[in-house]
Amino acid sequence: MASHNSSVSEQVVVDVAGNVTIAHLESWANIYVYHLAKDKIASISSASPLTTGSFRTLGQPTSSIVDAGSRLSMSLSPNGKPYIIYTKANSGGTVTPVIQRYHLIPDMSIPDEEPEPETDPDAEEVVTTPKQVEALDRGLVAVRGGKDNVLVSWRLLGNESMDLGFNVYRDGIKLNTEPIINSTNYRDQTTENGKYIVVPVIGEDEGESSYEATVWTQGFLSIPLDMPPTGVSQNGSPYTHTANDLSVGDLDGDGEYEVIVKWEPTLTGDNGNGQRGKVYFDAYKLDGTKLWRIDMGINVRAGAHYTQFLVYDFDGDGKAELAMRTSDGTVDGTGVVIGDGSADYREPSGFILTGPEYLTIFEGATGRAMASVDYVPERGRVADWGDGYGNRVDRFVAAVAYLDGQRPSMVFGRGYYTRMVRAAWDWRDGKLTQRWVFDTNDRGNESYEHSGNHQMSVADVDNDGKDEIINGASIINDNGKRYSNTGRGHADALHVSRMDPDKPNQMIWQPHESVSTYGDAAILLRDARTNESIVKVEASRDIGRAMAADIDPRYKGYEMWSAAGGLYNVSGLQVATTHPSSMNFGIWWDGDLLRELLDGTSIYKWDYLTNTQKRAVDFSPYNVVSNNSTKATPGLSADLLGDWREEVIFRTEDSKELLLFSTAIPTDHKLYTLMHDPQYRVAIAWQNSSYNQPPHPSFYLGADMQPQEAPNVELVELVKKQQEIDFPALGESTYNIKQLLPQATATSGLMVKYTSDNPNVVTVEGQRLNFVGVGSVNITATQSGNVAWEPADAVTKPLVINKGVQTISFEPLPTLTVGDKPFAPVAESSSELPVTFQTQDPALATIVSNEILVLEEGRAEIVAQQEGNALWSAADPVVQQLEILAMPAMEVVKVITPNGDGDNDVLIVREIQRYPENTFRIFNRQGQQLFHLDGYNNVDRVFEGRDASGNLLNDGTYFFKLEWIQEGKKVHQNGWFYLKR
Repeated sequence: MASHNSSVSEQVVVDVAGNVTIAHLESWANIYVYHLAKDKIASISSASPLTTGSFRTLGQPTSSIVDAGSRLSMSLSPNGKPYIIYTKANSGGTVTPVIQRYHLIPDMSIPDEEPEPETDPDAEEVVTTPKQVEALDRGLVAVRGGKDNVLVSWRLLGNESMDLGFNVYRDGIKLNTEPIINSTNYRDQTTENGKYIVVPVIGEDEGESSYEATVWTQGFLSIPLDMPPTGVSQNGSPYTHTANDLSVGDLDGDGEYEVIVKWEPTLTGDNGNGQRGKVYFDAYKLDGTKLWRIDMGINVRAGAHYTQFLVYDFDGDGKAELAMRTSDGTVDGTGVVIGDGSADYREPSGFILTGPEYLTIFEGATGRAMASVDYVPERGRVADWGDGYGNRVDRFVAAVAYLDGQRPSMVFGRGYYTRMVRAAWDWRDGKLTQRWVFDTNDRGNESYEHSGNHQMSVADVDNDGKDEIINGASIINDNGKRYSNTGRGHADALHVSRMDPDKPNQMIWQPHESVSTYGDAAILLRDARTNESIVKVEASRDIGRAMAADIDPRYKGYEMWSAAGGLYNVSGLQVATTHPSSMNFGIWWDGDLLRELLDGTSIYKWDYLTNTQKRAVDFSPYNVVSNNSTKATPGLSADLLGDWREEVIFRTEDSKELLLFSTAIPTDHKLYTLMHDPQYRVAIAWQNSSYNQPPHPSFYLGADMQPQEAPNVELVELVKKQQEIDFPALGESTYNIKQLLPQATATSGLMVKYTSDNPNVVTVEGQRLNFVGVGSVNITATQSGNVAWEPADAVTKPLVINKGVQTISFEPLPTLTVGDKPFAPVAESSSELPVTFQTQDPALATIVSNEILVLEEGRAEIVAQQEGNALWSAADPVVQQLEILAMPAMEVVKVITPNGDGDNDVLIVREIQRYPENTFRIFNRQGQQLFHLDGYNNVDRVFEGRDASGNLLNDGTYFFKLEWIQEGKKVHQNGWFYLKR
């Protein structure tokens, strides 16, 4: 004991057997506790003095110290275990009393005290049976990504082939020319907000259709909420509620998720005194339909640590249940009260330290309480859990795990600061039975005290097909026995996944709280199977946050960072001295395999080239907020809809609705829905537990990942519902309609398919009936069902296709002039058959080779007609009026005498001034052009008897050609005149 000469406070107690326990507080920081057996005291003599080796350490095997403040005291329990009482200043500066219970480390030299060894992973029996998972529908979602595009995405289910192709329909029209094989999304370049359906393609045939999805025009789905009534606390303080943690499950067995909402009162809190309001739970369909409400009653305290709720299909009936801790006065979803409805166990301080606690399992579809058992463990002595005033006794955790490698179990726990208990339960065949209990009070488990987190994670760390429970520093094997423990103590964050693609084992990245227990690893990356340390980050304070995700493709595997140190990769290399400031949630949102960072109401992308964090999406303009104060967590983040990327749900600031956001960014990566990876799926179930943490899959998901293997899962077979087809009469149609979209609908909302019994009249292309002939046909509507619906009875309707009705479009006719060349009128039939013309006034105009030849001045009627054929009825004739003008004539004086006497010196063309657009040409008898003048006007632009060179022409007869524009058309006139000098 001489080495502890800086002791500032000491306590010595002697138990009833005469053993001595010594505790001392050193330098107002660390407490050391030692045990001196009675036989050691009896053997003390001058020949055999007391030495340090005579004492045995109490506490963790690796350390017997804890962070402490002052006022050391010690007492013994009836069973001789010492309790050390001291004070500790929390991070907020509040000084609270703490009770630390120590246990005697077994003397390894005594054979009958040797504890059972921890699990040897190599000795574990390997289970290869598929894990039972929920049957889901296609999860189709259509999100508008801009004015001109919509992203349509859907699930690839865990029992399907990675090579499965899909067809996408909008409003019954198939959009893709070939099946979509390399992804499970499709960007539709359209401004329309149609309705979409996706159908798998199996060989040459289409499989079961999805439901019909409408476009999320604002980029999110709104789920209206019904806020619980305003309440009044024990001391008369009023309170309202906010929507808090969420979970999902298929409550009614239709293959679609429902959302379970925890309503947190505005009077809430965790480790301090104070009045609290009541907690409620609601269940909602995605369309906002409320299924039920559970009132937790006054005997369940409000706060993040108190009510961990598990939503999962525990009995394999295709419908999820809800399991959580309840008490007297809890009212189930049907109005039935659990226990004593009049009981009130609340302390004036607000703590609840007496009264029964139950584990209750509720029916998902109705909220009905189906079974309740005593919660394990019971409170026992409040001081056993780390303090004497009621804080640490109520630190709960919960998770779902496949402990037998095939079916899900629930694990509920209490405590992690000192005593830690985890109890596994099964809900099978209508019975709630206990599978095992792990208690650090039990012999051999003592060293696992102080080794739990504010949450649990679940993973098959030893690769035997069965899940282990990762408390944080410690791991419990699937059979409820010890697996491993780092001894580094309690923590606030935890990440478990296959982080290194080159290694078969999963890894654990975890920060720690207590300097005195974490030693040289404030943050630790370790091999989950072997407990081998890979990365150690030193610090000298409580490290509350840490995150792990693949954010830099230049390095294989995940990157890790925390509130201390830099950015590390899975090989232990520090790749940057800076790291993202976000250490909250991760989310796969954009099109690559790197993970984005979700923090508060924003998504960030790590720019690994500049080592900066950049905002990619800001949800705050939608008036949404995050939950749980500084934890800033979403209501839920998970792969809820669409392809493998993740969605996020936030509450609005007034808690009147939930907004579910899904990405509108396409990706060319194809993965199975993450919800059919059991490790990821159970992570969604435990996400709400205490300090919420992001989910991670069991496989490596990141840059340069290998093609994903199909998950070893078996989908629960749902009890399928009956559906019917409503197929309105088709009646008669005409060939010119060309195609028809029949309006058959199924009560399931799934897409109806059609067949034709006469392909010479009607063929079927997707949802369209194409008319290829005339006659009668029978059209049959079928719906083959899906995971939730039985096939519908086929319905057949007759359809008669009559000859097509055609119309003629006939362009108006121009005004023609007698003497014009033949004119070709323009007319078309809607059938595209040729149109012919007739004249009603053959004396004025005739039709020659379908052209009009005008004969006399007047107004004629020209008729366009199409007589039809085997497919088309004759068209109604269309008549156009044709105005025919008489051939116009200019009076050209017959004689010109260019002798300078002022009489007939120029050739006069009467009325030519009215038509300034003219051309006048003169020719001799041999046809040689002698003169050409545009714009002849009888004044200064005239013919004076001279040729184009100015030479006076000889006497004789000459010929002219006159052209002019009259009423928009060119008119010409030929004639002769006599020139005499």
